[in-house]
Amino acid sequence: MGIDDKHPVILKVLALEKKLQAAKDKGGEAARALRATDCAEARQAVEAARHTLPTIVYSTLLRRVEQCEQLLAQRGR
Repeated sequence: MGIDDKHPVILKVLALEKKLQAAKDKGGEAARALRATDCAEARQAVEAARHTLPTIVYSTLLRRVEQCEQLLAQRGR
């Protein structure tokens, strides 16, 4: 799997983080709510690409997904 194949997984996690930042921006008109399904989709993509990613990249992406999941749990969504 080349970098082109890994790119969508990384973008999925970045999109999740963008939604997280938008959710934190209470004054933003275009703020999109972070949902549990967003986290689940990102986690699934990371897990599916696990064997193709360097360990540090996999760990970092998974940690970022977990941070978003923790925020949702704190909010009670």
